[in-house]
Amino acid sequence: MNMFLILLAAVAVLLLGYLFYGRYLAKTWGIDPARETPSQDCFDGKDYVPTPPAVVMGHHFASIAGAGTIIGTVKAAAFGWLPVLLWIVIGSVFFGAAHDFGALFASLRHKGRSLGRVLRETVGEKAQRVFTVFALLVLVLLVACFTNVVVGTFTSSAAQLVSAGAGQVSPQAGAGTASILFVLVGLLFGLLVFRKNLPMIPMTVLCLLLMAASVWAGLNFGLNLPFWVWVAVIAVYLVAASLAPVWALLQPRDFLSAFLLWGMMLYSLVVLLIPALGGKTAPMPAVTGETFSNGALFSMLSVIVFGGAVSGYNALIASGTTAKQLANEKHARAVSVGSVMLNALLALIVLLAVIPGVSGTETPFEAFASGVGSAAGSELVYRLMLLTASVFALTTLDTCTRLARYLFAELFNPDNRRLKKLEGAQRFFATPAVGTVILVLLGCGLGLVRDLDRLWGLFGAANLLLAGLALMTAAIWLRGEGKKTAMLVVPMFLLLAVSLAFLVWNAVRTLQSAAGVVDCLALGCSAVLLVLAVILLIWGLPALFGKKQPKAEEE
Repeated sequence: MNMFLILLAAVAVLLLGYLFYGRYLAKTWGIDPARETPSQDCFDGKDYVPTPPAVVMGHHFASIAGAGTIIGTVKAAAFGWLPVLLWIVIGSVFFGAAHDFGALFASLRHKGRSLGRVLRETVGEKAQRVFTVFALLVLVLLVACFTNVVVGTFTSSAAQLVSAGAGQVSPQAGAGTASILFVLVGLLFGLLVFRKNLPMIPMTVLCLLLMAASVWAGLNFGLNLPFWVWVAVIAVYLVAASLAPVWALLQPRDFLSAFLLWGMMLYSLVVLLIPALGGKTAPMPAVTGETFSNGALFSMLSVIVFGGAVSGYNALIASGTTAKQLANEKHARAVSVGSVMLNALLALIVLLAVIPGVSGTETPFEAFASGVGSAAGSELVYRLMLLTASVFALTTLDTCTRLARYLFAELFNPDNRRLKKLEGAQRFFATPAVGTVILVLLGCGLGLVRDLDRLWGLFGAANLLLAGLALMTAAIWLRGEGKKTAMLVVPMFLLLAVSLAFLVWNAVRTLQSAAGVVDCLALGCSAVLLVLAVILLIWGLPALFGKKQPKAEEE
């Protein structure tokens, strides 16, 4: 079957989804361009900052795309290209669009606060606390899994060093070094544009040139560091990125990184479509026998959650950082729904790259880079693709750590009181630096475990479950506002069914074969996630389907 025609049809569906379904959601929910946004109403120069839509789009897209999309798609490709492609396209339009847009819209109407805060005003304070603990646990798993994959990609094995040749820089070392240099370029861009008020376009060109110089430096002078040293480097970076003002690092780095991601997508698409235009049949089967084996379908859906369809993590980004930066509600559809569709396109490109087959010895980033590099017939392209994939893993990680800081503060300071008015343990744990360090120590500490890759299915299910709970939260609020909720409720039930079933199946399977620390960790996490989710459903579903309560007054 001609993969070019298949991809063309898939892209057409995504485009129609953005143009028509996204517009339907905006009209139905009542996006108001004249309404003041949280970035204006709560401006503080650190987290709440009105930002040009292109910069917000770059931040949001770079945060939800890249690492998880590549990892999930590569892992799910073992089930054949057809179920992966269908889940990417259908899931993005009817699950991801409503999920991301709903979360962003709810946060915009609640002063840019988290979905936990929305749940507090619609269900109660206890529900907020349980939701926040659940979300923090998912973020710890995310930091652990992504750190593990990223550091595995940055660390050169003995064989890779030999393959690079004496005195040469391995692709892994080059990717790691250039990724760190990108951080310095991001800091410079933030200083020049947001503090010195220099023109954005020429400063963007300058910093893109500096990024190109960073790539050259990484490829020629990369550092071969041990696994644990890279973990320590990433940990230090995450703490700094979480505590710095949003204009200093998060916004500029994500904005510049988005250009790299778009360039990677465009180049990869052109290179990979050349053989497809010739009508060559993909060697990967459309569906494999594993797809219908015991529990495999649930596993596939849980893993492919990062393949560009729907992710609870996206809801945390929308309600954690993006809502605090949006300067006008009319930009919400382009930023949220547009990013979902672009992320789906990235997932399709990754699928096209790994269709020839994935080696079990490669990390997902290496598998993707290898696919594009082979199609281009260039070792340099392989190195550049590996670098690009790694850059976006760091983008996801730094946004994740900042989100955890917000949630940790909400957990111990639910009334959002000034820090100096708190006392004792409450003041200590509500301090931004404390929450950041705790999250980084837990996440990066777990990331040191070499076989943590086995937790990916658990993380995927937990993230899918978080998406279902986010849909429930947005639906409860919209119902209270007298707006339609069917577009949220239907995917909510499907996501909850899949994720809860997988967690139960995975817990039973792990219990039968538990043999090490990772298995015990997986079993414990599954149990805690199940308990927290059931509690939230017991409290939330009556609020969604029961007698309507009077609307809570906004603060």
